[in-house]
Amino acid sequence: MKKWLPLIGYLVVVVLGAFIFSAWREKVEAARPATVLRYDNVVRVLMHEPNYFSLYTEQTDSKILGYQEFSDCSFTEIIADVPPGEKMWALKTEIKGTPTKWLLQIHIHSPKDINGAGWDHGKYGRGQTVPIE
Repeated sequence: MKKWLPLIGYLVVVVLGAFIFSAWREKVEAARPATVLRYDNVVRVLMHEPNYFSLYTEQTDSKILGYQEFSDCSFTEIIADVPPGEKMWALKTEIKGTPTKWLLQIHIHSPKDINGAGWDHGKYGRGQTVPIE
């Protein structure tokens, strides 16, 4: 029995340390503000497949279009609330937790603003998403 006592003591210390570290990490994570990324001047929305979108944005100081791909978002909301004549925009918001997840909100004029795009799953196939009108 005496030879097991150091091992049991070591296990108790490890379990207590893991518990304290976990509680500290949750406290630090809760204090950190969520990351919110905004993409303005969206001119084209491409849907590769559900929760996998790409955006083209106009740069204010050049004629070069910016490109942003969103393949890492866990949730996507398409919101048709942009008035005619105004530019579309998008928000990518961090959802705290382990693992971190992301919510992509794309603000468009109408569903006709969503364009189909290609997808590729390697040996499992590839294709093109086509919007239904």
